[in-house]
Amino acid sequence: MHRAELNFLIDPFLTFKRVKKGYSMLLDSRYQLKDYGDYSIIGFNPKIILKQVNGEIYITEDNKDFKREGTFLDVLDYYLDLYKKPKSDLIFDGGFIGYLSYDLGMDLCKIKRKNKASTNIPEAFFAYYDEFIIIDHKNNTTIINTKDFDVVNLLKNIEEEYKIDNYIGNLELTSNFTKEEYKKGVERVREYIRQGEVYQVNISQQFYAKGFINPYDAYAILRRANYGPYNAFLEVDGGFILSTSPEQFIRKRGEYITTRPIKGTTKRSYDKEENEKLKKMLLESEKIKSELLMIIDLERNDLSKICYPGTVEVKNLFEVEEYATVNHLVSTIQGKLLDDIKFSDIIKAMFPGGSITGAPKLRSMEVIEEIENMSRGIYTGSIGYISNNGNFDFNIAIRTVVIDENGLYYNVGGGIVWDSDPEDEYEETLHKGRAIYSTFSTK
Repeated sequence: MHRAELNFLIDPFLTFKRVKKGYSMLLDSRYQLKDYGDYSIIGFNPKIILKQVNGEIYITEDNKDFKREGTFLDVLDYYLDLYKKPKSDLIFDGGFIGYLSYDLGMDLCKIKRKNKASTNIPEAFFAYYDEFIIIDHKNNTTIINTKDFDVVNLLKNIEEEYKIDNYIGNLELTSNFTKEEYKKGVERVREYIRQGEVYQVNISQQFYAKGFINPYDAYAILRRANYGPYNAFLEVDGGFILSTSPEQFIRKRGEYITTRPIKGTTKRSYDKEENEKLKKMLLESEKIKSELLMIIDLERNDLSKICYPGTVEVKNLFEVEEYATVNHLVSTIQGKLLDDIKFSDIIKAMFPGGSITGAPKLRSMEVIEEIENMSRGIYTGSIGYISNNGNFDFNIAIRTVVIDENGLYYNVGGGIVWDSDPEDEYEETLHKGRAIYSTFSTK
């Protein structure tokens, strides 16, 4: 294996397209925010594929496919232990890149799935990479780990390569809800709140378009329109996943795990004075802050299952952050992990993230399945990496598109509380999906 370092940055997606081999994946984090978005990671030429399809676990290794007994997380734990390395300075020192779908989370939480899936992508999909590229946006360097030294020479020569414009064909996006149907869904959540069954529930609508879409062209446009710290492009069985998520689900560095739930959204204005007013509105909204406080309590409870007593704390209570098209209100919660905790223990305690289910989590998930008439699939699941040295980082898969042979699909939604206004909630979903809609829609 060759390891080389280039003392300049190269474009993550351009690099990905040049080196991809087999199922390849890009974690495209070029929007730096505090200490998030400092690194982009590319995995190519995978050694192992691990996936769950219709509840069955499959492994591809040495060009052979075979079925595995047990749960997906148990099998993943086995391989994580097999490839575990001592601590290293690299943010990613080989390991798994992939996703866990919301549907898998429903299974973990023993919530009965009733809604039909829109796509045929697996419920979970991870690939193991010992060939990878790390693009360090903070220090302006690129690290390449590969068997093929020609890859190093190739990347040395694409620093200034001309980038052509991309084009998406004529598409007509349709939602699975009319505006009035979505507003009725909001009212149904409010009725459950009135009855005391839930405090908050996140519901969404699904947009779709039929026809051929080149996923590489689509992502080239989308990443310009909706850049963020947790973007991703994944090649998986059955299709492609294009994510422009701003939200962290969980991140581990050393002994500590962090989660950063988002609640509250306004559009972002490029008029500085107007945008400051919008941000102030978020920070001063008692409704939005109460929504976020409910999720903070839920996340603290989840973290307490896997962290030492007394170590779970809210590092930042309310922070307003700017993204490409919206402003969000965010909190940061951290805890010190128990010794010998497994990745499966963490996922069972935390997944799906409370910011996109509601509170209490299990009842909220039941209400979501009742109101939404299509399976969520990858939406509000999680995309990220697990490094051999113990680091991991996962997003919440919002602002995320699936493209398959039939067309494209994505969801947008929001948290509903007692004083939610149905009209406002519907409009908020449009704000959140604006960059995706304008990328694909011909209207």
